[in-house]
Amino acid sequence: MQKQLWIDTDIGDDVDDALALAFALRCPGARVVGVSTVYKNTARRAQLASQLCAACGAPGVPVYAGAAQPLAGRVDAGEQPPQCRALQPPFDTARLPADGPAALVQAAERCPQLTVVALGCLTNIALAVQRAPQVMRRCKLVLMGGMTTRAYPEGNITSDPEAAQLVFESGMDILQLGLEVTLATDISQPVQDALFARRLPGGELLQELVRLWKKHTFAPMLARWGTPPGDSEGRYCAACGAHDCMAVAAALRLELFCFEKTHILVETQGRYTRGVTVEDRDPFSGQPGGGNVLLAKSVDVPAFLEFYLASQQ
Repeated sequence: MQKQLWIDTDIGDDVDDALALAFALRCPGARVVGVSTVYKNTARRAQLASQLCAACGAPGVPVYAGAAQPLAGRVDAGEQPPQCRALQPPFDTARLPADGPAALVQAAERCPQLTVVALGCLTNIALAVQRAPQVMRRCKLVLMGGMTTRAYPEGNITSDPEAAQLVFESGMDILQLGLEVTLATDISQPVQDALFARRLPGGELLQELVRLWKKHTFAPMLARWGTPPGDSEGRYCAACGAHDCMAVAAALRLELFCFEKTHILVETQGRYTRGVTVEDRDPFSGQPGGGNVLLAKSVDVPAFLEFYLASQQ
């Protein structure tokens, strides 16, 4: 039986969003019932997601532009996501469906066992919870975001900490994959080569998105931070993050991960720690102060990579 997935994504910046969306579209065990985009230029992101769905042989998947602004503060909603250079003009924004949070609520009403896979900040999910808290509590939420082993403000959470706090306190059934787990592996060049050698629908577009990501997003980051010590073969430069692909895998194959029930808090005020996710545990007993998420503690890397490749035929 196929699992019904709703993908919420900030596709267009890091390329793992596109890889994850294609993964979900191609997997026989999943049916993507809708896609919403979040953060900054959500119209362009939605056009890119729609183009990828069509390229992967799923032109009927509805794609909605969601919230461009976080719950607090303002960002540049006109900023062009780097991978949107791959969009084929002309751009018809007038016909683009909008109001991603409303569409998500409607999908949750139609699909009582809907799994929402959040690959960006949680603004759309928070707005959907505010509109229909009881409906959204029927959903399972799998999110990639946060880090609890160090005070690091991971991007998906720090882009809208208030939304993350609201979602964590919503009573939804939440699986959380933080950076400490998703950094366990990557989509290496050999894995990319094996995937693209199959010439699957959408493969050429994905390869172009990887190229654009490496040129416009990864290269500036590499110039700033440099390569890790000991990477003489250039593996780090060739690999793509597996972060969002792991979230899709967790939605479909829970047994690939070890989870622990715990309680997650979100820092919304700190000058240096705004957006940090904190695992609320008693320092003496080590016990969590409640339990609002299942937090991934580890992943079976070989099994994950095998599933990632085997499910895309």
